[in-house]
Amino acid sequence: MNLGGISVAITRAAHQAEELKRLVETSGGRAVLFPTIEIRPPDDWTGCDRGIDALYMYDGLLFSSPNGVTGFLDRARERGADPSGLKGKRIYAVGETTAAALARYGLDVTAMPERFTAADLARTIRAGDLKDLAFLFPTGNLTSSTLAGTVRQLGGSAESVMVYKTCPPGAPKAKEFLAEVLEGRVDVITFTSPSTVNNFAGLFSAGDAAAIREKVRIAVIGPTTARAAEAAGYPPDIVSEQSTAGALVEAICREGICR
Repeated sequence: MNLGGISVAITRAAHQAEELKRLVETSGGRAVLFPTIEIRPPDDWTGCDRGIDALYMYDGLLFSSPNGVTGFLDRARERGADPSGLKGKRIYAVGETTAAALARYGLDVTAMPERFTAADLARTIRAGDLKDLAFLFPTGNLTSSTLAGTVRQLGGSAESVMVYKTCPPGAPKAKEFLAEVLEGRVDVITFTSPSTVNNFAGLFSAGDAAAIREKVRIAVIGPTTARAAEAAGYPPDIVSEQSTAGALVEAICREGICR
């Protein structure tokens, strides 16, 4: 895999961009960091703290992102609750990166779908018996309600508690980035979530968006992000099926972007 001479823009949050940046650079490409989101703590921890204090009442947990994992489990540690105490509970996760985040706390997932969307996990859960089981669902402010709704339809309960916020970055350098694109110094723009797409789109006018689309190719992770990119006026040229940085870089190469 060789990305020699290719410049790849990374729009995910700065603190989560390192893996994709490393893969681009070790493959011979140039990483252009342009974060379009920031992950922040919630304004109020009350709901989360109540859930942590009542963990003994829940049969399992639902996690749809690494941010949900770190937000919840770090807060649990702050309140003196050891994540290892969750090992006897059912834990459902969306995607390999979410499962990897859980593994860093010593936790294994009960089930993870072959594809990596909340809807796919919902279908995985349907294969089990959730009647009368109670789940805690650590979420962000933009998290889909698909999982919680599915659990309720199957006779269980799911309580959502906010553990992080997805926000636009404080000072995006949109003019500088647009100049790089128009000067031909960016070949591919990557999006790893609907939030990265929507916040990116909000930074540029319709005319700027058309100019960007003429200059670059758009690479996204998964069908959910692909739909968001299409709706925002940035139809994807490349879609990786798996929600990993490695799969995204491989997909860029498979589509003939690499040299």
